[in-house]
Amino acid sequence: MRLTLLAFLILSAASGVYGSTGNNTGPVPAANVNALINEYHVTYEVRSETDIRKTTVYRATVLSQGGRSYGMVSTSVDNQSKITAFSGSIFKADGSLHSRIKLSDLNDSPSYPDFVFASDSRRYSYSPAIQDYPYTLAYEEVISYSGLMAFESWMPVNSLNLACDTSSYTIICPDSYKIRHKSFNISEEPETVKLDGNRTRISWGVGKIPAVELNNYIPSPETFLPYLMAMPEKFYYDGYHGEVTDARSYGSWVAGLLEGRDAVKPEISARMAALTSDASSAREKVSRVYRYLQENTRYVAITYGIGGLQPAPADKVSQYGYGDCKGLSNYMRSLLASIGIRSYYTEIGNGSRKITHDDFVYLQTNHVVLCVPDPNDTIWLECTSQHYNAGYLGYSNSNRRAMLVTEDGGKIVNTPSADSTNSFRRTRYDLAIRADGSAEYRIRADATGHYYEELLHLEYSTRDEAIRFLYDDLPFRNHSISSYEVSSDTASLAALRAVIDGKLNKYGTIAGKRMVVPVIPAKMFSYVPKLEPDRKVAIHISGHTAITDTVAIRIPDGYRAALINERKEFSNEFGRYRQSVVSDGSTLLVVRDVHIPAGTYPAENREKVTEFFKKSHDIEAMSIMCEQAQ
Repeated sequence: MRLTLLAFLILSAASGVYGSTGNNTGPVPAANVNALINEYHVTYEVRSETDIRKTTVYRATVLSQGGRSYGMVSTSVDNQSKITAFSGSIFKADGSLHSRIKLSDLNDSPSYPDFVFASDSRRYSYSPAIQDYPYTLAYEEVISYSGLMAFESWMPVNSLNLACDTSSYTIICPDSYKIRHKSFNISEEPETVKLDGNRTRISWGVGKIPAVELNNYIPSPETFLPYLMAMPEKFYYDGYHGEVTDARSYGSWVAGLLEGRDAVKPEISARMAALTSDASSAREKVSRVYRYLQENTRYVAITYGIGGLQPAPADKVSQYGYGDCKGLSNYMRSLLASIGIRSYYTEIGNGSRKITHDDFVYLQTNHVVLCVPDPNDTIWLECTSQHYNAGYLGYSNSNRRAMLVTEDGGKIVNTPSADSTNSFRRTRYDLAIRADGSAEYRIRADATGHYYEELLHLEYSTRDEAIRFLYDDLPFRNHSISSYEVSSDTASLAALRAVIDGKLNKYGTIAGKRMVVPVIPAKMFSYVPKLEPDRKVAIHISGHTAITDTVAIRIPDGYRAALINERKEFSNEFGRYRQSVVSDGSTLLVVRDVHIPAGTYPAENREKVTEFFKKSHDIEAMSIMCEQAQ
């Protein structure tokens, strides 16, 4: 029996890696598979809006350390849910039982990051005490819900180097319980079966999903792996009933959560009126109130119960001086309303999360900002930032869609664009090389947009914190920083200048009577990414690059550089690299301009990506040979 089971595990692993899904022709098999999900079946049984049970049957074989997270138990619950049954087992490589797992064996701990101040979310976990691979985890679990806004999204394979043999997702519900759903990379339509007792069963299934191995420029997994979103049209959650069929109705429901939470005390209203009494425009009023918010509150994450969706009352945020993105945005909305300025509480997907499907906004948002309509230009406010200027929303909130909570329900709009016109870095390097190859340097960087965000903290850090960051961030080795200065450009929305002075112990390399001097001190293309020759998944560039470097190098006395005046450029679908080098013998002036737009490209462009990096690497690797003067 042990030999039979071991053979089954080996054959299953091989079939999971090299088999076909039958519904997804994009990914290619991975050479390095970390884990195989042998089976993963999820069943929701809806008895009523307040009585829902989820049963999970899971079995996975862990093949290496990289797949260990798939051989652990990790379940999160909150005050609307609890684990009512659990049983599991761990099997050794030969198929013999290693240990059994009971519900009482699961470790109960807070299920939220350290920065979250308050949450009712709990995590029940189990990490097996086994280090030999492969091993197999198998368990069955039942969770009971007293209310549910949405079913957990289903993605049988949610990571690279992970394969799956079989998986299914089933919802059993009363005929009157209507469900909305949207699937991706699942070719088969769901199976719908009428059951006794006026019930319906809806099921989705996928066969073998091969593991995918990608090294660079990886798009969101749901763009190339099977994925399902499902929500009931009518629901009950933590004391609130709702009916959601699209963005408009979802916005109306959120508006209900905001009711009665916008009142501020009369003295606060009077303070806002006095603060803005001599402001010359609505924009200036918004800016002053925003600065007041930043100076008198701080960000603290709160995800307790419906509080994970509902903001704290404005007067409570005012009283305690802190709030999460919901609470701070709602408080700012209330402060503006007290002086007659209308604004909209706005849900958004931050970072990699984005609203791409209007009818499932709830499952695609994780953040709240504020939108202030203005006849000339809409003002966006990131209320969790204590340092942004009014109107700057932040790079991770840009280039995406958001949902305004208006009087007429949810309204989908676009947030500001961030590209090379408003998010760039221009840096000047001045280097004075000495006869021994060392050099004194000055770096002056003018940064806007997301480059501004990367350096903004230096303006508010202690000297020791800033120096540590600069040593890690600057492209030099064996150097010492003597001074730095960072100052924001108050006339711009998001711009600053950083000036750093220091000394390089070695920049020029002495070889007999010659000195070799690199023309670019900050290499951008030392690494040439390798893209899989049989790649089928799209190439995704999540953020743009817009950098211009000017390098002025003074050759040491006693040496002379060759006279040069050359310009090199390479561009293709992926980006553009330009570099000019001028030498008059005693000084070098180098200008480099690099532009790589954000975007998603067909996998067939993989050779173009490699070509761009290789050509750019070759151009920037240029060095100048300096001869000792006779």
